[in-house]
Amino acid sequence: MRGKSKAIDRNVIFLSLILIIVTFTVIFIFRQLRSDEFMLKMEKNEYITISFNVGEGNTLLFSKLLIFSPNTYNAAIFNIPTNFRTIIESISRLDRLDTLFDFKRPERMIQRIEAITNMPVDFYVNIEPGNLIKIVDLLFGLELFIANPFEIINDYEITLLPSGSNVLDGEKTLVFLTAGALNENDADIIGRWHKFLQAFMKKTADRSLSFENRDMFNKFYSLFSTDMNKKSFKSFVSILDKVNTDRMILQRVLGDRRTIDDQTLLFPYHDGNLLRETINQTLLSLKNEDVISEEAIIRVEILNGTNTPGLAARTAHFFTNLGFDVVSVRNADRNNYERTVVIARGRNALAANRVAGIIRCTNIEFSNERQSIAGEDNIIFSSTANQADVTVILGQDFDGRYVR
Repeated sequence: MRGKSKAIDRNVIFLSLILIIVTFTVIFIFRQLRSDEFMLKMEKNEYITISFNVGEGNTLLFSKLLIFSPNTYNAAIFNIPTNFRTIIESISRLDRLDTLFDFKRPERMIQRIEAITNMPVDFYVNIEPGNLIKIVDLLFGLELFIANPFEIINDYEITLLPSGSNVLDGEKTLVFLTAGALNENDADIIGRWHKFLQAFMKKTADRSLSFENRDMFNKFYSLFSTDMNKKSFKSFVSILDKVNTDRMILQRVLGDRRTIDDQTLLFPYHDGNLLRETINQTLLSLKNEDVISEEAIIRVEILNGTNTPGLAARTAHFFTNLGFDVVSVRNADRNNYERTVVIARGRNALAANRVAGIIRCTNIEFSNERQSIAGEDNIIFSSTANQADVTVILGQDFDGRYVR
């Protein structure tokens, strides 16, 4: 009996050892497969999407969504407004998006960004303001263009950021991101944040060889809070020199601001459908190797042929968000156009068909002339209108989004 018991004990120990070995082998293989999720997604995904957030604790300064194509390395940056109206299920009320922000646990906010954009977010990268200073200094500064000079005065010092192209250290970069300038609107502020992310990506690419040093890379990596492990983050850094950072598509979310319970919330146009359509159009652009070139940008003139105030301006915002260059916004020569018409200037049929398709307009005309069909005293915005590739005259059949 004792012999049998010993044999059973040995078998149990042997099977236990096999089970332990198999378990550790599976874990090792699983970790190896997951060790560079970034490159795995580069190989199988059509797009890589990264949420960049600057803030600390529960305070969010700004949020960006970086999207790029692994095939063309064309990239776009979408500003995600911190005051984007969102529903907080736990309290069943409307509130700001940044209410969901938690620096150490950003999953709730990222899930909401996925719902807002209808895009899966592959990774997130969070940066605290204090660490942002250290990151920029480790990169030996960022080259940033300053449109309006800043002068920040506090009890201890005066910080001056002159207009023009400047190489800013970490402290001045943070001032560039957080300070207010005279006569700035939301687009200017968002533009500064766009420039920061572009400059960060470009300088990181330029300094990527220095990160081959393990200690240098470990120091750099430690300044971020991200769900990319070291190997994945290093892969991300290594591909930045392929991304065309100088010609990125820069987008912002347009909408109406409303005050609810003492909170100013941004309600996106067309209940967010405009944003999602903008993203879809941008994704198509990122897949096209030629679309980022200046020659591929379609110049559009928008004319209001109705008596509905602001119709041309709202439509211009829509086309701008889709990446078109709106060169003129004004009233048409009359306000009783029944049908919307898209006119190809210089017989630019491809451009006209693309514009017409977006608003579902079938009334397309062709003209060899580039003269505008607009009222002389009703200019809302105009810049080289004679060089428009396509003119859109909005008629009474246009509902603000589509021709009916």
